[in-house]
Amino acid sequence: MKKILLLIIIAISIVTSCALFFEEPDEVDEHNFTFVNNSSYTLTITPNGQDSWLEFQIASGNSRTITIPENIIYFSYNNAGSIYCDTSGGGAVFTDL
Repeated sequence: MKKILLLIIIAISIVTSCALFFEEPDEVDEHNFTFVNNSSYTLTITPNGQDSWLEFQIASGNSRTITIPENIIYFSYNNAGSIYCDTSGGGAVFTDL
């Protein structure tokens, strides 16, 4: 009786493992993040620890939207002592201090 119970447990374990192994991967979500430069400076936006996007520049008065797989974005920017960055609206809006 113990052997039969052990064989059933092993069989269930194998079936469960195979089911997990053959599952379709979840679709990768894409998230848009818009940078708006209302400052008087040309800004360089740099990823901070993420490799899903590359550094870019935004001239004064321009904007740029990037699409990344992560639902949060980490970045840094030049002229941080002269620029205010508002991220409250789901994007980043830069203005002069």
